[in-house]
Parts: sequence; structure tokens; C-alpha cells
Amino acid sequence: MLGPVAAAVAALAAGYVGLRTAGLLPEASLVAEGVLAPRDQLILTEFADRAGDSSLATAVTEALRVDFAQSRLVGLASPDRVRSALRLMQRPDTARLTPALGREVALREGFKAVLSGEVTRLGEGYMISAQVVGADSGRVLAAHRESAGSAAEIIPAVDRLSRKLRRHIGESLRGVRAAAPLAAVTTGSLEALRQYSLGARLGGAGRYDDALPFLENAVQLDTAFATAWYALATTLWNLRRDPGRQVEALSRAYALRERLTERERYATEAQYFEWVLDDRGRARAAWRSLLAMDPEHSGALNNLGLSLWFEEDYAGAAELAARAIRADSTAAAPYTNLVDAQVTLGRFAAAETTLARWRARLGADAGYEVQVGLMASARGDYDSAARAFGRALAPSAGTNDRSRAASFLAVLADVRGRLREARRYDRLAADLDGGASEMLRPAMAESWADLRLRLNPGRAVRRVDSLMAGPGFERVEATDRPYDEIALLYAMAGRPGRARDVAAEGERAIRASGPAGERLLAGRDHRMFGEALQGTLLLQEGRFDEAVGHLRRARNAYGGVWWLPELGMAFDRSGNADSALAVYERYLGSTHNFRIYVDAGSLGPILRRVGELYEARGDRARAAQAYQRFVALWREADPVLQPQVAEARRRLTAVAGEPR
Repeated sequence: MLGPVAAAVAALAAGYVGLRTAGLLPEASLVAEGVLAPRDQLILTEFADRAGDSSLATAVTEALRVDFAQSRLVGLASPDRVRSALRLMQRPDTARLTPALGREVALREGFKAVLSGEVTRLGEGYMISAQVVGADSGRVLAAHRESAGSAAEIIPAVDRLSRKLRRHIGESLRGVRAAAPLAAVTTGSLEALRQYSLGARLGGAGRYDDALPFLENAVQLDTAFATAWYALATTLWNLRRDPGRQVEALSRAYALRERLTERERYATEAQYFEWVLDDRGRARAAWRSLLAMDPEHSGALNNLGLSLWFEEDYAGAAELAARAIRADSTAAAPYTNLVDAQVTLGRFAAAETTLARWRARLGADAGYEVQVGLMASARGDYDSAARAFGRALAPSAGTNDRSRAASFLAVLADVRGRLREARRYDRLAADLDGGASEMLRPAMAESWADLRLRLNPGRAVRRVDSLMAGPGFERVEATDRPYDEIALLYAMAGRPGRARDVAAEGERAIRASGPAGERLLAGRDHRMFGEALQGTLLLQEGRFDEAVGHLRRARNAYGGVWWLPELGMAFDRSGNADSALAVYERYLGSTHNFRIYVDAGSLGPILRRVGELYEARGDRARAAQAYQRFVALWREADPVLQPQVAEARRRLTAVAGEPR
């Protein structure tokens, strides 16, 4: 019989064991022993192939990554962070991450442990083993293995293995049991998992064209593979291709969101609310839910900041981007968004500091050079911008980066009136992109140049008529044809009937494409162009107040400098010179980091018009300043534009003497 003290001790011990069994207290674990700490991240290396099937080892690696994404205790370093570390180590960022190389990365980046493993053939089945190794000591901290009787049993075996590892690391039994089975948050099809894993790896390296067919195969093999649908949507977005398919893929991922990990589910909901439903409030709420679960989630911080950017809360966007960099200094997107916000706020010194940190941490890749070019163009330093975009166009850059750089060089040439040069870059961008819709871009850009820069609306209309009648237009999916843009061009060219016909034709064609088309018509871009179209048509009817209302709503879709020139023109056409000048000056004084897009068709004409308006009111000094800026901007413009430059020189001489 136990004495009172012994009985009490026994009762406490029994209670402790009961709590541990219930999952309320940890077993002896790496976290309990202080080897790892909550929220630590591990480096996941690529599983070794001992089965003669490298794609199987790749799929097992990806499956383990997905399962660990369900853990609230520890996580895995993002592939972006690993690739960044490899670049800084002067290794190819596509290098196979072996256990030895993984330890080097871990030591360099301050991670405590590496998770590695192998897949071995075992008769008709397989053995899957994994171990956690200390980065500094190389000591095995935890090791487990699971067998699979056949290929069909591999995903459940990886699930069992991952749960053992998570439990050994220190996650509670209750937490492990609460996680959905691996097949439920990925796919039950091993072949679909193989295809997705190969696509995810290629996409992570920026090879989106190469990744696309693998992701398409994955969703064909398993139409309920939510993660693959989400990856397909983001890959198409990165390719700037097929907006209808982007909407469809994101909608499929959202419909299947219960098959995603909790983090993926919040991210998918946020993107769906933002880009499909255009419900920014719900999108921000979803990002904040993800941050409540994981306050250092760099992607959530970055995307929430991007949402604030579109609300013109640039200070809030900058704060969140800075937090995202602190959470993960190896992802390029937060640097991009921080520079965008700082430039738009006019904080050029801070933006220069951010660019310096970016270069020191990630190197001067094509994305960095594009950002240097955008900042230079926002300052009006077009020579520096052209050099930076040219560096981003280097043959060593990826195809997608080069296409983007060529597009920026085309836009920059338009800003300066170098239209032939602009079209050469447009054609290069289209050739590099390779998408059917991109082949329409050079003709559309030339049509806008006819209308806005050459002041030849008849030629612009004839060019677009020819484009729509040509075989290339029909080869493009209805959801990817620029109906909205064409309708607006017709309206601005003084063809209201044709504008309405094209808008109606586009709605019919896009709606006929199915649910994705319906969602596209309800999206932000279509509604923005619709508001701009209505404003332009009302302007031509002399209904100026109504026109201004529509143009303001179009501007509110993205904020910044978008549609400010058109809004100023509405006031100008109504005879309200004071309001027109106020809007024009707001546009001209903006340091928005993406103003180059608007400047392509507006900066030269607006400068010239501002000079005329100030001259008309007798403000010779401001008129001279505007004319002088215009002459400097178009000094090397194409011959077809030089008569406009000559007229501005004449006016400049009249108001201020010889131009400097």
C-alpha cells in the first residue's frame, strides 16, 4: 500500500502520462530538448533516388513539403529562399539540393537542421526513409522510415512518415491528428503528383513556359487537385496569358479549397476574392486570417500590402512590404513592392537604399534591373531607364523576363516619340512571349500611337479594322481578345457606333466561353474599361458631368495615375480650363512607379496641351516650362512627330524667347 506522498507522486505521474497521451503535453522531442524552437524552419533537400525513378523522388519530396505546410510548430524554408542562397554561394539556383549542399545553405542562412531522405526499391514495393540532421554538427537528430507495397501506396506512406517526423520534432499528437491526410490536401494520384512536382520546380525557377504543360497534365489526371489548379492560375498570370483560363483555374482552386492546407486555403480565398470577385475587403480579411495563424508569412504580408497599394494606401503598402522583407529577405517580390511604394510616395532616397539591399542580397538580376528602370522613368531619367531595361533584356535572362524588358523598352520609346523603335521592341516582346494574344500587341500599340501621338484617328481605325478582320484575331481565345481596348479606341477615335458594336460583340463571345467568361466580365478590368468607354461616349455627346463620373470610377479601379489624362481631357472638352489644369498638373507631378504605362500615350500630348492652356490664360512662365519639357521629351522623336515639336518651339519662342 502506498503512503500519502507516494500516492500523490503516482497520481501526478499518471496524470502527466494521460495528458501526454491526449496530446496536451509533448513527448521527448527536438523542441522539448531545445534542439529546435517553435517556428524554426528546416531545409528540405531533394530525396535521393534509389529506385531508378527520379520523378518519383521529386514527387515524394514535394509531398513531404505539402504535409509539413500543415504544421503550426515548424516549417520548411521556401524554395525561393533556397534558390537565393544558392545564387549568393555562386551556385546555379537550379542545382540539385543534396544533403551536403543543404547543410551548406542551412549554415549560411542560419537554419538549425536539414530534412533529407531517399526512396529505395524493395522488391515490388518501396522503402521511404527520412532524417533530420543538425546543420552544424551533422548529427542525426531524428530518423524514420515507412514502406509502400506498391506505387499506389506511396502517398499514404509519405503521410505516415511525415506525421512521425512532425511528432518527433515536437508537434502534439492532437495537432498531428488534426491535420488532413496527405491525399486530401494534394492528390490521390501519384502520376498527377509527379506532374505537379515537375511543374512546380520549373515554375519556381521562373521557367513558366516549361512548367505549364506539366501543371495542365496534373489537373487533367486529377481534376480535384486544388494545389495544381492554383499553381496553374499563377503560372498563367506570370506568363501574362489567357485571362479566361486564369479565372477558371483560380475558381477551380477556390471551389476545391477544402482540399488545400490551411495556409494555401487562405491564400487561394484572398486571390479569388481580389481577382475574380473584385472584393478587396474580403481579400484583405483572408490575408489577415493567414497572418493571424502565421505572423511572419512573407507572401501574406506582401500580398496584403499589394491590396493596400491598389487602395492608394502607399504608406501602408510600404510598411507591409518592409515587414515581408524582414520575414524573408530572399524573396524578390517584397523588394519590388517596397520600391514601388517608396517611389510613389516620392521617397527616392529610401527607394535607392532598398534597391541596394536587394542587390546585395539577391544580385542584379532582370527583375532588379526592371525596377531600376521603372524608378528612373518615374524621375524622368529616360536614358538611365533605357540602359536598365536593356540590361534586363540580356540573353542570360529568362525568356519571360526578356519579354517583359522588351515591353518596357517599347513603352519607353513611345514616351519619347520614337515610334519605329517602339514597334521593334513590341515585336520582339511578342516573339519572346510566343502567346497568340501577344501577337496582336504590336498592331494595337501602333493603333494607339496613330490616335494619341500621330493625331491620325482615321489611320488608327483602319488598322484596328484590319486587325479584327485578320486570321490572327480568330486564333486567339475569346477571353484573351482585346475587345475592351478596341472598343475604347473606336470611341476615342470618334466612332461611337462601332465602339458599341465591338463592346457588345465582345460580351457575347466572352459569355459564350462559359463560366470563366462570365467571371471575367464581372471582373475589375472589364468594369474599368466599361466605365472608361461610357465616359468617352458621354463626352462626345456633351454630357460632361456624367462623363466625369464614369472616368473617375475607371480611375478608382487601380488608382495612381490611371485615367487622369482622360479625366483632364473631359474637363478640357467641357471648357473648364481650371479643373483640366488641376488634373493635368496632378498627373504631371506624380512619381507613381508605373506611370510609364500612362506616359506612353499621354505625357507628350498633355505637356503640349498644358502649355497651350497656360498660354491662353497669360501665364507665360508656366507655358514656357510646359513647352520646354515637351520639346526636350520629343527632341529625337520620329520625323512624323517633328511638326508638333516645331510648333511647340514656335510657341516657346513666343512666350519666353529662344528655347534652351
